Amino acid sequence: MVHTFGKVALALLASVTAPSSLPLDEQGTDLMEKAATTATICFSSATPAGWVDIQWYYSSSCGTGSFAPNTKRIQLLTGEPIGTRVNACNSSYVPAGWVQTAYYYNSSCQSGSVGSLNPNTWTLQRVN
Repeated sequence: MVHTFGKVALALLASVTAPSSLPLDEQGTDLMEKAATTATICFSSATPAGWVDIQWYYSSSCGTGSFAPNTKRIQLLTGEPIGTRVNACNSSYVPAGWVQTAYYYNSSCQSGSVGSLNPNTWTLQRVN
């Protein structure tokens, strides 16, 4: 319980602190990433315009009989400042005003039950 509370407190701190002064958490993740607007949806739902997929995983709440990834964590990109970088699964469309700056493999974006080391993740940067 204390650990969860600490993460919530850090996420709240990230939402009110200037990005240049934010520390990294114990996994080395920038706290602004944790403060981003995210949602979880089942794979059968389309990712809305202005959002990107940032993680795929299995959840029994999305009701498939296998253990294949069936749930997406998505992040809202609308309103992010120019220069912002986001890692997004290539199962998303690149939103208008964003460009792809890198393409690589990330296990968080594995959208099938059979693994592959093929690139599946983009680093996107807001340009306008």
